[in-house]
Amino acid sequence: MLEIKNLSKSFHENKVLDHINLKIEKGDVVGIIGPSGTGKSTLLRCINQLEIPEEGEAVFGGKTVDLSKKHKDSLEFRKITGMVFQRFYLFEKKTALENVREGLMVVQKKSKAIALKELERVGMASWANHYPKHLSGGQQQRVAIARALALKPELLLLHEADFSLRPGAYYGGDTGNIFAVLDGELEGDPVIFCAHMDVVEPWSGKKSVLEKDGTIHSAGDTVLGADDISGILEILYGVQLVIDSGKPHKKIELLFTIGEELYVKGSDVFDYSKVTAKQAYVLDLSEETTFNIGTIQGGTATNIVPDCCVLTAYETTLESKSVTDFQKACEILGFSGGLTGTFGGSDNNSFAKNGIEGLVLSNGMYNAHSTREYTTVDDLYKGAELIGQLILL
Repeated sequence: MLEIKNLSKSFHENKVLDHINLKIEKGDVVGIIGPSGTGKSTLLRCINQLEIPEEGEAVFGGKTVDLSKKHKDSLEFRKITGMVFQRFYLFEKKTALENVREGLMVVQKKSKAIALKELERVGMASWANHYPKHLSGGQQQRVAIARALALKPELLLLHEADFSLRPGAYYGGDTGNIFAVLDGELEGDPVIFCAHMDVVEPWSGKKSVLEKDGTIHSAGDTVLGADDISGILEILYGVQLVIDSGKPHKKIELLFTIGEELYVKGSDVFDYSKVTAKQAYVLDLSEETTFNIGTIQGGTATNIVPDCCVLTAYETTLESKSVTDFQKACEILGFSGGLTGTFGGSDNNSFAKNGIEGLVLSNGMYNAHSTREYTTVDDLYKGAELIGQLILL
C-alpha cells in the first residue's frame, strides 16, 4: 500500500497542494483528473521527489519516507518507483535498446535481455537499434514506457503516459488520426492511401460555390479547403468505385491525419506498427492531376522547420513499385502521369521515415493556401479513378 500524508507544495505565493492525504492499495490503478493547473503533475513529481514539497510523507512497504528531504531512504524509495513522463526524456545519443537498458544497468545491474523483452512487449523490438531522432513521437513514448516497465517497479507513476499516443494533445484538443482497414480477397501487400484533415485559415464560415463548368471555389473570403479535403474525397470515392465494381482486391489501408499543416505532427506521432503496407500514396500536391516523386534536396538533407520539427529528406526511385504501379495505372486510364520533384514536406516524409516508400499525388487543387483556391469536379473524379485503379493492380 502507498499512503501519502499531509503533502503540501507551493510555488511562490501559490499553494498548489494543501495537506494532501492519499491511500492506494496494492494492485489498484488510480487516475487523478482535474483542470490544468490544479496540481496533478506536481503531486506525481513530489511523490518521486522531482519536486521537493514543504512537508509530506510517503509510507510504502512498511517504511516512511520524508518527502521534504532527500536522504538515503529517498533513494531506496525511488529505486522501486518507475515513472513515465509526458515528454519521453530519452537519451538522444543512445538507441532505443540502450535507453531501456540504462536504468537496468545503473539501478539494478541487470542484463539487456530484459530490455529487449520489454521493447517487444510494447511492439518496439524491431526498432531496438534505432535512435530517438528516427522514431515517431508515439514510438518514443513506447520506448519510455518500456524503460519504466523494465525496472519491474512496485509503484508506477504515469504522467499522461499516452500523451504522444494521442496526436490531438499536441494542439490542446482530443482529435486523433483516423486509420481504417478494408480487407480484400486477394493475397499480396496492401497499399496505404493518406490525406490530411486539417486546413489553413481563413476557413471558418466557408461557403462553397459550384460553377456551371464544374469549377468549385469559395465565396472569396476564405480558403476552399481543397487542401486537403479533396484528397480525402478522392480516396473515399476511389474505394467506393472498387467496391461498386465487385472486382476482387487486396487489403486497403487508409490514414487521415491531423496537424499536417503544423509540420506533419499528426503523421509523425502515428503508430506505424498498425500499418502492413510497404508502399504509400499521399494525396497532397497543388498541381494538375499528376504525381510527385517528392525529393527534398536529393534525399540527403534535413529540413528543420519551426516548432522544433524535423522533416527528414527522402527519395523515391523511378524503379520503385509505387512509381511503376502509378505509371501502369495512368496508362490503363489514359492519363499522362508526369513526374516532378519538390522541396516541400508532407505526410510522405513520415512514411519514408518509417520505412514505407511512397509518392505524393496531386489531388487537383489549385492556388492552395489562398482565398483564390479552387478545384474541379473533373479533377476530383479523375483522382478517384486513379485511386481505384491503384487498388486493383
